[in-house]
Amino acid sequence: MLQQGDLAGIERLLAKHSRTLRRSLWLDALVQPPLVFAIFWGTFADLIAADLRWAFAGRLLIALGALAFALGVRLKLGLEQLRRTERALAYVQLLNDERG
Repeated sequence: MLQQGDLAGIERLLAKHSRTLRRSLWLDALVQPPLVFAIFWGTFADLIAADLRWAFAGRLLIALGALAFALGVRLKLGLEQLRRTERALAYVQLLNDERG
């Protein structure tokens, strides 16, 4: 059987995990775009011939597409994990309130 102290410990752990996830998602949203853009820009710069009329536009579209995909996947997974953590935190807080 869970004790009052156990629920308080679980609540603190979930609250800390929620804050960490929020911070991680903000850092991902700020740091990941320039890195992914630079990596794909450099990678595809040599693959698309420089003498093509639309070489710059092609490189730009490829880099932006890769950026949008990578950031979208990371943020979607992170937000799902954050939602589950906050739901568990709300449940533990409810249990803690009922016992207290």
